[in-house]
Amino acid sequence: MKPGMCVGVLMCLTFSVPSYAAEVPMVVTGEIQASQITIMTEQTTWVHRVYKGIRQKRLWSLTYNRWKTNWMNY
Repeated sequence: MKPGMCVGVLMCLTFSVPSYAAEVPMVVTGEIQASQITIMTEQTTWVHRVYKGIRQKRLWSLTYNRWKTNWMNY
């Protein structure tokens, strides 16, 4: 065999062998990072009115679209 041919055969054999990457096992811990926690608070607003000359207010939940309180005089 010619020397150039031996190099060519060796290169073909080298590139034809499949190679595999090692799989890294995933470690699951019970801890949660602070960046993954989202605190969801209820959004509310006070609605004001004058009823029969008396100023009143009532708390409305923007999150749940419902009244939180009855009308209160103030």
